[in-house]
Amino acid sequence: MSNFYLRLLILPFLLFTAVLLLIHAQPYNDHELRAVLLPEGCPAPCFMGIRPGVTTVDEAMKLLAANGWVDQINNQSSYISWKWRDQKPPWISQNEQGEIRLTDQRVSTITIYTDLPLGNTRLAFGLPDVEMVDPEKDQNNPISLYMAFYNQKGLLFENWQPCYVTEPLRTTVMIKMSEASTTKAFSKPINSLTDLFRAC
Repeated sequence: MSNFYLRLLILPFLLFTAVLLLIHAQPYNDHELRAVLLPEGCPAPCFMGIRPGVTTVDEAMKLLAANGWVDQINNQSSYISWKWRDQKPPWISQNEQGEIRLTDQRVSTITIYTDLPLGNTRLAFGLPDVEMVDPEKDQNNPISLYMAFYNQKGLLFENWQPCYVTEPLRTTVMIKMSEASTTKAFSKPINSLTDLFRAC
């Protein structure tokens, strides 16, 4: 009788194991993320046709106004912000505005707040050229600003990490795009994500 129950348990266990293996065997699909952040026909860094260091204020305003993702554009002297429509990519945070910083009537930096985990950026783009951790202190707890630079792509992924975070790759990132990176002097990657505890 016990052999019957044992055989009855083995079949669901094997099916469950097979499903788990199938799920883990699926490759990470980063097509949409890469298509938005590294679009064809627009040299990086480029976002919605806007290129830091190249696009003028007037050109940026026209591109934003024509984009179906963008709503309620606010243009100030050195700063443009906008709200997002529901048509935006799902990884862009609905709760935060998009931002553009301006220098000499040209776009200097584009900032996008996301719901994208840091781990997904590594799956999509690999290890960054340079990583840095900058320890800070807020009113309650010590925290660190983590920065991952992808120099050739003009991308910077940033996020605030609690010093005692146990799963740093699950925290969401902010994406910044700029014409030049201040990390070009570094000759090899610095892996600082593993040093969060020591940085604090």
